[in-house]
Amino acid sequence: MTINILEIVLITTVIVVFAGIAYGIFAEVLVSSGKKEVLIRNEKSSKRKR
Repeated sequence: MTINILEIVLITTVIVVFAGIAYGIFAEVLVSSGKKEVLIRNEKSSKRKR
């Protein structure tokens, strides 16, 4: 089996695209969970102030 340069480029581009999508979803999840933590902390601090 001989692998063409075109096939290598195609496979690498597909991997890069999937990695980018996965990283984007992962980043969004991290940001959303971080915002939730911040909101919970703000609620706790506001309750303490009262």
